Amino acid sequence: MEKLRTFIAIELPDKLKKRLKMLQEELKKNSGNASKISWARPETIHLTLKFIGDIDGGKAQEITEGLKKAAENVKAFNIAVQGVGGFPDLKNPRVLWVGIEEGAELKTLYENIEERMEALGFEREKRGFHPHLTLCRIKNPQDGKRLSEGLKNIKTGGTVNFPAESIVFFKSELGLNGAIHTPLKQIDLKS
Repeated sequence: MEKLRTFIAIELPDKLKKRLKMLQEELKKNSGNASKISWARPETIHLTLKFIGDIDGGKAQEITEGLKKAAENVKAFNIAVQGVGGFPDLKNPRVLWVGIEEGAELKTLYENIEERMEALGFEREKRGFHPHLTLCRIKNPQDGKRLSEGLKNIKTGGTVNFPAESIVFFKSELGLNGAIHTPLKQIDLKS
């Protein structure tokens, strides 16, 4: 049976992806010639709700059914995007991200997904839920410090809202130019 690398996410509207791309371009200008920074391709940026990992292809239908149950009582809602942060922190970031305001609906959806996936044998996330949109991964601490300093010179814009109307079950294939994300199933939230 074919193995699939999978995750569950909320897709972003193109308008937001364009804004994230502009922010990345500004950050690149302020990062010097940092070669140890892996920039997320704007067209692939999404709000991850759960990384599942490798599964047998036959398990995809069970996961889809679990996601339908997780979403069945959740109404479509707005997501607020604002601010820039880093993991483990912004002074020495290894990951630079744009923040997501964790509203009640998003938290409920996340918890429902965790519960349903746990019932299917997938481990709960231990680190807690920190919704974010990854801009880049940083391998060299000096590059992280430079990026962090460069942020002071950039206007990151105000809050951007977008509607979350569905969740998507993706497969991810690693390619030479980064991961290729293919939707396996889109599950609509209640309208």
